[in-house]
Amino acid sequence: MLNPEKLNTLIYNNFLGNTISIPKSLDEYVEIKDFNEMLDFTDTKFDYRVYMQSLENPYLEFTKYPLSSLSDESICEILDHLRKPVKKSKRGSGDYIYYGATGKTGMINDFLFDEKLVLIGEDGAKWKRGENTAFIIEGKSWVNNHAHIVRTKNDKLIEEYIQLIFANLDFGFLKTRPNGGKLQKGEMMKIQFPLPDVETQEEIVNEVSKLKGNEKWKRFEELLK
Repeated sequence: MLNPEKLNTLIYNNFLGNTISIPKSLDEYVEIKDFNEMLDFTDTKFDYRVYMQSLENPYLEFTKYPLSSLSDESICEILDHLRKPVKKSKRGSGDYIYYGATGKTGMINDFLFDEKLVLIGEDGAKWKRGENTAFIIEGKSWVNNHAHIVRTKNDKLIEEYIQLIFANLDFGFLKTRPNGGKLQKGEMMKIQFPLPDVETQEEIVNEVSKLKGNEKWKRFEELLK
């Protein structure tokens, strides 16, 4: 008879498709995850096409400005290592906003950040073009593990511009993934987009902010082509 306290037993039962649960004796050493969540997307040799093939990136056809991505440390920092989920029962009823993939999800009695940041939904976000896939937060706040955190370097990239860049993309295909729809950090950082100088970014943001709906996104792309 198989010993349920052994790691090999968990692996064997998972292979057979049986329902498994982690015994307390192994809780410190074992975690159940989808296979794609265990892949290392930071490896530059990894072929991102396995995930990115469904993303229609219009920016790849634009030639007016050089292309960049969030992997460029000269324009931004990714602060995902600082985010922290807190159960609703332990948040209290404080004065600080608790953010998730789609925006405010509650209040909390402490904060992790006190600055202007861009959040990009990791899972459970609004994925369609023109929706709140990316949004800006300011002041004292707490961010959970359902949103990627981007700190821009304002001499190269402004928050409002990168927010528009991601909101203009259609990530609807993510809902078809076996993990329930998750934009992995590595693939997010791989997405290329036009990067004009900061003055031009500000001009673009100011112009399209006056527009709404399809007219807004059509004009946004026209200014970048």
